[in-house]
Amino acid sequence: MGYAATYTSAKTQTDVRFRDSLAIRESYQTYFNHLQEEKYQYIFIEIATPSWEHDSQLIRQIHQLLPDCKIVVTGPITTTKSEEILNNYPVYACIRGEYEKGSVRVINGESGIIDYDLLTTEEMNQSPFPYFDELHAYRYWDANPIGQRPPHAQIWSSRGCPFKCIFCVWPAAMTGNDPEGKNPRTVRQYSPEYMEAFIRELIERYQYKCIYFDDDTFNLGNRHVLQMCEVMSRIGIPWAAMCRADTIPLDTWKVMKESGCFGVKLGFESGNQYVVDKIVNKHLDLEYASQAVFEAKRLGMTVHGT
Repeated sequence: MGYAATYTSAKTQTDVRFRDSLAIRESYQTYFNHLQEEKYQYIFIEIATPSWEHDSQLIRQIHQLLPDCKIVVTGPITTTKSEEILNNYPVYACIRGEYEKGSVRVINGESGIIDYDLLTTEEMNQSPFPYFDELHAYRYWDANPIGQRPPHAQIWSSRGCPFKCIFCVWPAAMTGNDPEGKNPRTVRQYSPEYMEAFIRELIERYQYKCIYFDDDTFNLGNRHVLQMCEVMSRIGIPWAAMCRADTIPLDTWKVMKESGCFGVKLGFESGNQYVVDKIVNKHLDLEYASQAVFEAKRLGMTVHGT
């Protein structure tokens, strides 16, 4: 949402507001009062499939309050339900996948199903930094891996993941990148220059004391990891990341630790190799994964297994 907010504002010169009602714990009535005061021309709502029953009713309520407002649905729900949503609910457009460019297209007059239109790596690195403000900036918190310091910022250094774990919705649903899992999937990484400027701005504005890289998979490729280690060494605050156990050499864990990485999340899914390979489709060598855990722990890092 934050990335789409600043991108759409920059590309359309539109007054874009960001509101995370869950983060600020506002009541329905407070939200509805806000809508009646602002009388938005467009409302973009990110929806995941499990919350559709609730959110579909909310859409009807918003439409009753603001019948002239154009309601736009984004998020994983649009991968499979766009036609149903447009046919049965007062929705102006459904944007499939990442929705920076799709949001701009809607503001510029398109409606209906807006199909996958992702930022290229070059476009990502030329985009404005995602939206943060005083109201929301301190409200996001994940206690794991152990060692997080408040306030901490949760950010991306990359988008996408080449793996095809059966349970993971994001790479397929939000990129449209091989949803059937039969072909290669791509990864786009932010440049170290972009990331350093972004993190420094965040720290200056909000005095963050810790960074958590919540990428699909942070440590895809040794080059990216080493570049980010250089960035974090220069910045000098603790950091953690969502990783895989088998995508970097064991030596790189030491470089991560020395640059300030205090902990990682690692997905194992099961302790049974058959389940990991044949059911979860993760194809993670559990013996090698255990070596990575022991190395990280030896170095003094915390490990949160998922």
